[in-house]
Amino acid sequence: MINLKDFIFTFDDLLTDEECDFITNEFSKSSSYKEHCFESNSSEVRYSTVDVTSLIPNTEAFNLVHNATNHLIHEYSQYLKKLDIMWVDGMISNLAYSHNYRLMKYSEGQSIHDHVDKDLFIFGSATLALNEGFEGGHFRFFKGKHKIRTKKRQGMIFPAENYFVHGVEPITKDVRWSVNSFLGREQCVVPLNLKNYGADFWFHVATRPYTEKLNMQMSGFNTREGISE
Repeated sequence: MINLKDFIFTFDDLLTDEECDFITNEFSKSSSYKEHCFESNSSEVRYSTVDVTSLIPNTEAFNLVHNATNHLIHEYSQYLKKLDIMWVDGMISNLAYSHNYRLMKYSEGQSIHDHVDKDLFIFGSATLALNEGFEGGHFRFFKGKHKIRTKKRQGMIFPAENYFVHGVEPITKDVRWSVNSFLGREQCVVPLNLKNYGADFWFHVATRPYTEKLNMQMSGFNTREGISE
Protein backbone atom coordinates (compact mmCIF):
# COMPACT_ATOMS: atom_id res chain seq x y z
CA MET A 1 0.00 0.00 0.00
CA ILE A 2 1.24 3.47 -0.89
CA ASN A 3 1.98 5.81 2.02
CA LEU A 4 2.29 9.60 1.95
CA LYS A 5 5.89 9.10 3.07
CA ASP A 6 6.58 7.61 -0.37
CA PHE A 7 6.26 11.08 -1.92
CA ILE A 8 9.12 12.45 0.19
CA PHE A 9 12.27 11.87 -1.85
CA THR A 10 15.91 12.35 -0.82
CA PHE A 11 18.98 12.22 -3.04
CA ASP A 12 22.61 12.27 -1.93
CA ASP A 13 25.67 14.20 -3.11
CA LEU A 14 24.00 16.99 -5.05
CA LEU A 15 26.81 19.27 -3.89
CA THR A 16 30.37 18.75 -2.69
CA ASP A 17 31.50 19.55 0.84
CA GLU A 18 33.40 22.54 -0.48
CA GLU A 19 30.36 23.84 -2.37
CA CYS A 20 28.19 23.50 0.74
CA ASP A 21 30.69 25.49 2.79
CA PHE A 22 30.97 28.12 0.06
CA ILE A 23 27.18 28.62 0.02
CA THR A 24 26.93 29.04 3.79
CA ASN A 25 29.55 31.79 3.60
CA GLU A 26 27.08 33.85 1.55
CA PHE A 27 24.90 34.40 4.60
CA SER A 28 26.86 37.37 5.92
CA LYS A 29 26.74 39.17 2.55
CA SER A 30 23.03 40.06 2.71
CA SER A 31 20.66 41.23 5.42
CA SER A 32 18.66 38.50 7.16
CA TYR A 33 14.94 38.42 7.82
CA LYS A 34 12.23 36.34 9.49
CA GLU A 35 9.30 34.66 7.76
CA HIS A 36 5.73 33.98 8.80
CA CYS A 37 3.02 31.53 7.78
CA PHE A 38 -0.02 29.71 9.17
CA GLU A 39 0.62 27.29 12.02
CA SER A 40 -1.15 24.04 11.15
CA ASN A 41 -2.72 23.27 14.52
CA SER A 42 -4.17 26.68 15.33
CA SER A 43 -4.36 28.37 11.88
CA GLU A 44 -2.69 31.36 13.52
CA VAL A 45 -0.08 33.31 11.57
CA ARG A 46 3.25 32.84 13.34
CA TYR A 47 6.82 33.94 12.68
CA SER A 48 9.45 31.22 12.45
CA THR A 49 12.60 31.86 14.47
CA VAL A 50 15.08 30.78 11.78
CA ASP A 51 17.20 33.51 10.13
CA VAL A 52 16.90 33.75 6.33
CA THR A 53 18.73 35.48 3.48
CA SER A 54 18.01 35.28 -0.24
CA LEU A 55 20.69 34.25 -2.72
CA ILE A 56 21.39 36.70 -5.53
CA PRO A 57 20.95 35.46 -9.13
CA ASN A 58 23.97 35.13 -11.41
CA THR A 59 26.35 34.53 -8.51
CA GLU A 60 28.35 31.34 -7.99
CA ALA A 61 26.36 30.34 -4.91
CA PHE A 62 23.04 30.90 -6.67
CA ASN A 63 24.12 28.87 -9.69
CA LEU A 64 25.32 25.99 -7.50
CA VAL A 65 21.99 25.87 -5.71
CA HIS A 66 19.93 26.25 -8.88
CA ASN A 67 21.78 23.43 -10.66
CA ALA A 68 21.52 21.15 -7.62
CA THR A 69 17.78 21.82 -7.34
CA ASN A 70 17.32 21.13 -11.04
CA HIS A 71 19.18 17.82 -10.62
CA LEU A 72 16.98 16.97 -7.63
CA ILE A 73 13.82 17.59 -9.68
CA HIS A 74 15.14 15.31 -12.44
CA GLU A 75 15.86 12.51 -9.97
CA TYR A 76 12.42 13.00 -8.41
CA SER A 77 10.79 12.58 -11.82
CA GLN A 78 12.62 9.27 -12.35
CA TYR A 79 11.64 8.11 -8.87
CA LEU A 80 7.97 8.95 -9.48
CA LYS A 81 8.02 7.07 -12.78
CA LYS A 82 9.25 3.95 -10.97
CA LEU A 83 6.70 4.45 -8.22
CA ASP A 84 4.06 4.39 -10.97
CA ILE A 85 1.03 5.62 -9.06
CA MET A 86 0.52 9.18 -10.30
CA TRP A 87 0.39 11.47 -13.33
CA VAL A 88 4.11 12.27 -13.54
CA ASP A 89 3.88 14.66 -16.51
CA GLY A 90 1.38 16.85 -14.67
CA MET A 91 3.32 16.75 -11.40
CA ILE A 92 6.76 17.59 -12.79
CA SER A 93 5.56 20.25 -15.23
CA ASN A 94 4.15 22.12 -12.23
CA LEU A 95 7.61 22.24 -10.57
CA ALA A 96 9.12 24.35 -13.35
CA TYR A 97 10.20 27.40 -11.30
CA SER A 98 11.72 28.15 -7.93
CA HIS A 99 10.07 31.07 -6.16
CA ASN A 100 13.37 32.17 -4.53
CA TYR A 101 16.44 30.58 -2.95
CA ARG A 102 16.41 31.04 0.82
CA LEU A 103 19.63 30.39 2.72
CA MET A 104 18.49 29.40 6.21
CA LYS A 105 20.53 29.54 9.42
CA TYR A 106 19.10 27.68 12.43
CA SER A 107 20.95 28.60 15.62
CA GLU A 108 20.35 26.89 18.97
CA GLY A 109 16.68 27.08 19.93
CA GLN A 110 15.51 28.10 16.46
CA SER A 111 12.92 26.12 14.52
CA ILE A 112 10.04 26.31 12.05
CA HIS A 113 6.55 25.53 13.31
CA ASP A 114 4.31 23.00 11.57
CA HIS A 115 2.90 24.47 8.36
CA VAL A 116 2.23 23.73 4.68
CA ASP A 117 3.85 25.30 1.62
CA LYS A 118 0.75 25.15 -0.59
CA ASP A 119 -0.21 28.28 -2.49
CA LEU A 120 -2.10 28.98 -5.71
CA PHE A 121 0.93 28.46 -7.97
CA ILE A 122 3.16 26.34 -5.66
CA PHE A 123 3.19 22.55 -6.00
CA GLY A 124 6.41 21.38 -4.34
CA SER A 125 9.21 22.19 -1.94
CA ALA A 126 12.95 21.48 -2.28
CA THR A 127 15.65 21.61 0.39
CA LEU A 128 19.43 21.23 0.18
CA ALA A 129 21.25 20.30 3.40
CA LEU A 130 24.56 22.15 3.79
CA ASN A 131 26.10 20.82 7.00
CA GLU A 132 26.16 18.20 9.74
CA GLY A 133 27.40 18.16 13.33
CA PHE A 134 24.38 19.90 14.86
CA GLU A 135 21.88 18.29 17.20
CA GLY A 136 18.10 18.50 16.89
CA GLY A 137 16.74 20.09 13.74
CA HIS A 138 14.90 17.07 12.35
CA PHE A 139 12.34 17.59 9.62
CA ARG A 140 8.97 16.61 11.08
CA PHE A 141 6.16 15.60 8.75
CA PHE A 142 2.47 15.04 9.50
CA LYS A 143 2.66 16.79 12.89
CA GLY A 144 5.68 14.81 13.98
CA LYS A 145 4.48 11.35 12.99
CA HIS A 146 7.38 10.97 10.53
CA LYS A 147 10.83 12.51 11.03
CA ILE A 148 13.86 12.83 8.75
CA ARG A 149 17.38 13.98 9.55
CA THR A 150 18.97 15.27 6.36
CA LYS A 151 22.68 14.79 5.62
CA LYS A 152 25.20 17.27 4.25
CA ARG A 153 25.14 17.38 0.42
CA GLN A 154 21.66 15.78 0.39
CA GLY A 155 18.54 17.16 -1.25
CA MET A 156 14.93 16.51 -0.28
CA ILE A 157 11.79 17.23 -2.29
CA PHE A 158 8.10 16.67 -1.55
CA PRO A 159 4.67 17.92 -2.67
CA ALA A 160 3.28 21.19 -1.36
CA GLU A 161 -0.22 20.17 -0.39
CA ASN A 162 -2.43 20.89 2.60
CA TYR A 163 -1.90 17.33 3.84
CA PHE A 164 1.92 17.73 3.75
CA VAL A 165 2.21 19.39 7.13
CA HIS A 166 5.88 19.78 8.08
CA GLY A 167 8.29 21.80 10.17
CA VAL A 168 11.81 21.74 11.60
CA GLU A 169 12.39 20.86 15.24
CA PRO A 170 14.49 23.18 17.44
CA ILE A 171 18.25 23.03 17.21
CA THR A 172 19.68 21.87 20.53
CA LYS A 173 23.38 22.26 19.70
CA ASP A 174 25.43 24.18 17.12
CA VAL A 175 23.98 25.55 13.84
CA ARG A 176 22.02 23.96 10.99
CA TRP A 177 22.36 25.33 7.43
CA SER A 178 20.09 24.66 4.45
CA VAL A 179 18.70 26.22 1.27
CA ASN A 180 15.02 25.96 0.41
CA SER A 181 12.85 26.92 -2.52
CA PHE A 182 9.17 26.47 -3.28
CA LEU A 183 8.51 24.98 -6.71
CA GLY A 184 5.67 25.88 -9.02
CA ARG A 185 4.56 27.74 -12.10
CA GLU A 186 6.14 30.97 -13.27
CA GLN A 187 3.61 32.98 -11.26
CA CYS A 188 5.13 31.64 -8.03
CA VAL A 189 8.39 33.52 -8.54
CA VAL A 190 8.74 36.43 -6.11
CA PRO A 191 7.54 39.49 -8.10
CA LEU A 192 10.68 41.51 -7.33
CA ASN A 193 12.82 38.62 -8.60
CA LEU A 194 10.85 38.56 -11.85
CA LYS A 195 11.15 42.31 -12.25
CA ASN A 196 14.87 42.51 -11.51
CA TYR A 197 16.14 39.31 -13.13
CA GLY A 198 13.43 37.80 -15.35
CA ALA A 199 12.00 34.28 -15.31
CA ASP A 200 14.90 32.33 -16.82
CA PHE A 201 17.01 32.39 -13.64
CA TRP A 202 14.26 30.51 -11.81
CA PHE A 203 13.35 27.97 -14.51
CA HIS A 204 14.33 24.30 -14.19
CA VAL A 205 15.23 22.70 -17.52
CA ALA A 206 14.57 19.24 -16.03
CA THR A 207 10.85 20.02 -16.31
CA ARG A 208 10.95 21.04 -19.98
CA PRO A 209 10.26 17.59 -21.53
CA TYR A 210 7.14 17.23 -19.39
CA THR A 211 5.88 20.74 -20.12
CA GLU A 212 6.54 20.40 -23.86
CA LYS A 213 4.75 17.05 -23.96
CA LEU A 214 1.64 18.51 -22.35
CA ASN A 215 1.73 21.60 -24.56
CA MET A 216 2.00 19.41 -27.66
CA GLN A 217 -0.92 17.28 -26.54
CA MET A 218 -3.05 20.32 -25.81
CA SER A 219 -2.12 21.94 -29.11
CA GLY A 220 -3.14 18.83 -31.00
CA PHE A 221 -6.40 18.62 -29.08
CA ASN A 222 -7.24 22.25 -29.82
CA THR A 223 -6.52 21.73 -33.52
CA ARG A 224 -8.77 18.67 -33.69
CA GLU A 225 -11.54 20.59 -31.95
CA GLY A 226 -11.24 23.47 -34.40
CA ILE A 227 -9.88 25.95 -31.86
CA SER A 228 -7.63 28.47 -33.54
CA GLU A 229 -4.09 28.78 -32.23
